Amino acid sequence: MHSPSSFREQNTLKKKIKEDNTNSLPERILNDIKDAFDYFDEDKAGYVSISHLKAILQYVGGGRLSRRELEGYISSILGTPLKVKLSEVQEVANRIWYDSRESEFKELLKVFDRRDRGETTVEEMKNILQSRIVVPVTEEDMEEIMDLMGVDSETPISSADLAKLESLLSG
Repeated sequence: MHSPSSFREQNTLKKKIKEDNTNSLPERILNDIKDAFDYFDEDKAGYVSISHLKAILQYVGGGRLSRRELEGYISSILGTPLKVKLSEVQEVANRIWYDSRESEFKELLKVFDRRDRGETTVEEMKNILQSRIVVPVTEEDMEEIMDLMGVDSETPISSADLAKLESLLSG
């Protein structure tokens, strides 16, 4: 964990960089998808097979998706194509990315949500953070976190708020 001053400095810079967009794939993932697509598109026709699409999507899903889940994503978004374009690969990958991130943040919220309400408070977050890290969490740190999430001390914090915070911190 960062010291309080470096934490604030880092967040101030990241706020200036860009607005949160949790529905978009990170640039590194988009580049990896394009590289994989280009690799599988050996004849440079602009299409890859469904089996190659599944291989690319397994990467995006972190290898956690079953064949049935992959096929469900493909059919719900694209129907039953034999070949797919890069934009279609990106469309399905984006949905998988968004769904897996949403699930991760719901799990993260459970760390702070001791009473299983589907939300937490700033005070509960502070108590959990103080009990789990060596560096003390100050009121100023919590104010910075609230500012990044766009909440105040009375606002319930949701998994979407945690996703926004993570996006700003990692972006």
